[in-house]
Amino acid sequence: HPLTKASLSSLQRAYPRSSSFPEILMSARDSLAKANATSDLDVLRLQKFILELFRNGFIKLHSHRFEFASDLGEKPEVNKIARWQAEGGSDSVVSMAGINIGVESDAVRKMILLLDGSRTARDVEDELVRTLDVPFSERHAFHLGLPQMIKENLRKMAEWGLLVR
Repeated sequence: HPLTKASLSSLQRAYPRSSSFPEILMSARDSLAKANATSDLDVLRLQKFILELFRNGFIKLHSHRFEFASDLGEKPEVNKIARWQAEGGSDSVVSMAGINIGVESDAVRKMILLLDGSRTARDVEDELVRTLDVPFSERHAFHLGLPQMIKENLRKMAEWGLLVR
């Protein structure tokens, strides 16, 4: 069913952000060729399919939109719950969309703690250089790779809904 397939693609592109049914429908219709006009029966079939996905645990339905940053501000901020989890040593932190995200290293954990809305990415880099205990033989490579690691992790944090601004 073309409308259903297009709707699934729309949901995948939006994830983890929430989408209303009209937004899903509009996005799906826009992605279909004009020759594939959708009827009321197609829309009803799509509604039933989405409810079936929900019943079987493949999607979650919410009565509200999750509020998190989709782009990086000058001074990014990770949500307070995730910072609290990282501070407590948790192996994962929760995003604003309710997704558990693994903390892959001490550098990422420290980065999460530093992203409280008061620091730029450069400030975070300086603080990581100052506070992380990196073996002498690895320091040069660490310093060279740190800006890219910060940039990549900020992108992931925004994508996964960890940033509130």
